[in-house]
Amino acid sequence: MRNLLVGMVVCVIGLAGRAEDKTEWQTHKSDKGNYSIEFPGKPTPVEKSSTSQAVLEVMDGKAVYISAYTSFPNKVDLKGPLPKQVLDQSMDRMKESLKGKVLTSKDVTVDKKYPARDVDLDAPGIGVYRVRIIITEERMYQTVVLGPKEFVEGADAKKFLGSFKITQ
Repeated sequence: MRNLLVGMVVCVIGLAGRAEDKTEWQTHKSDKGNYSIEFPGKPTPVEKSSTSQAVLEVMDGKAVYISAYTSFPNKVDLKGPLPKQVLDQSMDRMKESLKGKVLTSKDVTVDKKYPARDVDLDAPGIGVYRVRIIITEERMYQTVVLGPKEFVEGADAKKFLGSFKITQ
């Protein structure tokens, strides 16, 4: 799991697709990952056997939108201790790999049943790394906006993060 999280963070900039001037919002659907999300442009998808990312770079590479998932090898009991452990480890790995400082961390529930955590990290050289990590029985999802504080707190970032839907 550690290598996956570090790999996701490290390869984001290299895999990022660039947004054209003012692009219309587009729905990105992952039938394999059972989710959809709205991007303010056409993201670059990267599919692997148990992971997937969709990445859109904006502001000349100074900001990025990311949606990603990782499939678990076995079903997860959402009422057991594993979801909290995964959320804790994910946050710790992001903090470590970005050499960042946690600004906020809040446990939330998505769709009234999926444990999730909203985290903002102050990441040197990046700005703010805002992520929502969601645990389902079969996958860990991440929706991310990263860049300058004004971008991360802007209307487009909020629309992107709020558009994530699990479709299973």
